[in-house]
Amino acid sequence: MQHVKEKIELKDIDVGELDIKIACDGDIKFEICSNSGTEDNYLKISKQIVLKQFDKEVARYKMENNQLIVKSNVIKEIDKELQTYNVFLEIRNENNETLEINTNKTLTVHKDFIFDLVNFEINNNELYFSLNIENSEDIEYAFYIYLNGSIYKKVMYSSNNNLILRLEDEYGEFKVKYFIRNFKTKEKWSFITKTLVRNEPDQMKINRLENELAKLKKELKKQKNNVESLQKIIIEQKKKEIDLGEKIISMLIKEKKLLNSHKKLVKKYEALRNSKLGKLTYAYWKFKKRIMMRG
Repeated sequence: MQHVKEKIELKDIDVGELDIKIACDGDIKFEICSNSGTEDNYLKISKQIVLKQFDKEVARYKMENNQLIVKSNVIKEIDKELQTYNVFLEIRNENNETLEINTNKTLTVHKDFIFDLVNFEINNNELYFSLNIENSEDIEYAFYIYLNGSIYKKVMYSSNNNLILRLEDEYGEFKVKYFIRNFKTKEKWSFITKTLVRNEPDQMKINRLENELAKLKKELKKQKNNVESLQKIIIEQKKKEIDLGEKIISMLIKEKKLLNSHKKLVKKYEALRNSKLGKLTYAYWKFKKRIMMRG
């Protein structure tokens, strides 16, 4: 009986996660951490690491036994400028059928360093960030941690390429802007991570909202008391204004009465002065005054 060779369907193969390790000596190791299927099947599969930029292939390296080691200076020769490449895994079977898999990994390459983002995560009360980077004595790192769009914490330049930050009551959207500089050449580069969300526990959220509600009630009561005090002051002021108005009206009435009395008195004086008796009396006193002045 003739043995029929089994055809390998690429779509049915679980290739596994790609791990990238960058050693201090400049070796970059690509390794497929796990895969399914029989070893016989995988011997018939060839795997290649493909570096792309904006869907343009810039380099290709063949793996052996799910591993590949490339010297960093080889990758640095791709481009003289700072570049970030997306890492793809291409598998090909004996029938020359290919399947390209986006590993969601990147390599950022410069003549002074090469790195990929190893880890950025928030577990319980800790924010952890580290760079898988080819070490260089001339390279330093700084970090800005953003919370809800604003800078929450700054870590200034040092040789440390990882960050562990203890979190307490900080919740929301976190991201890290990380800086790399060559302190000899004074060159600087900056990159930013994806956003991670740290959600507030339900019970803590309920407690916080209850505290905020209690504060609002207290503030509302305080404002209410302030309004009542202000109303009392306004009422007292109005009363004083009314009393002052009444006093002014009373003074005006008295003054009007006084003017009216004065007018009546003037009329009586004029009437008396212009009458015959008045003229006679006025002439008498005028004559008497002259005699007294002579005598």
